[in-house]
Amino acid sequence: MMKKMCRIAVFAAVISALAAGPAVAEMGHEAGMAQGKMQQHMQKMMRQMEQIRASKDPEERERLMREHMESMQSHMQMMKNMKGKGGGSMEQRMQKMEQRMDMMQEMMEQMHQEQMQMQETRRMRHNHRKMKR
Repeated sequence: MMKKMCRIAVFAAVISALAAGPAVAEMGHEAGMAQGKMQQHMQKMMRQMEQIRASKDPEERERLMREHMESMQSHMQMMKNMKGKGGGSMEQRMQKMEQRMDMMQEMMEQMHQEQMQMQETRRMRHNHRKMKR
């Protein structure tokens, strides 16, 4: 129940960040660096999901899922910190918004994948207990 509440809170944070406004206050070098950091972080989370899927040990999967959840929360905090005061032309602002929406979609996909892996871990743990009996 607590994990479900945590996921709901994460989902709410994602939605509120989406509604908050443009991703970056100004175009330029700093914005590009922030965008690059976000992409690196997203790639890290994808690698974490690959490790979760590859793991056959329920305890290891749970540890990896905790790390992935921490990464998702960190990623959302970075996205929140990126939102700006809306500088730039209308076209630049629309481009920033589109980038943020793409990141939000990726985060939602990560959350869905984690949920699926959690169900698989529970199934594995249940089967593991049966085998011990």
